[in-house]
Formats: sequence, structure tokens, C-alpha cells
Amino acid sequence: SALRQPIYAALGVPEIWRFDGRAVVPLIRVEHAEGPHYVPNEKSLAFPNLPMAEVNRLLQIGLKLGQSAAVKALR
Repeated sequence: SALRQPIYAALGVPEIWRFDGRAVVPLIRVEHAEGPHYVPNEKSLAFPNLPMAEVNRLLQIGLKLGQSAAVKALR
């Protein structure tokens, strides 16, 4: 949740993923004069070669058609 983001930032967690009900967005921790916070990023630091568009495509399949359909689409 957005309320926990300052806690994660203060703990030094470099990246969190946020799901807004439709898509996953990686949020990257950045230093700022007012303290660390998170900003949206196109790529994940943990999985730099993982296309987020593909993650979100499979997520939508899973949400609409179920987990087995998402796994089949992944294969």
C-alpha cells in the first residue's frame, strides 16, 4: 500500500511493485532532500530483462481467464 512506502524506503528496500488493479508497476527507491521515496520505473531492478508489458499481459489473462490460461499463455 502507498501508506507503507515510506517505511520500505526508510528500511532501504530498493524496489517495490505496485498493482493498481490493472497493471504492475515497479517503483524504484530514490534519495531526495526530503528523504527517500519511490518513483515509477519502466523496468525492474531485480528483473531487468523481464518486460513489464509481458508481465501485465499475462496478469490480465490470469485475471480474466484464470491461472491455468495465464500459465498456458506463458508457455
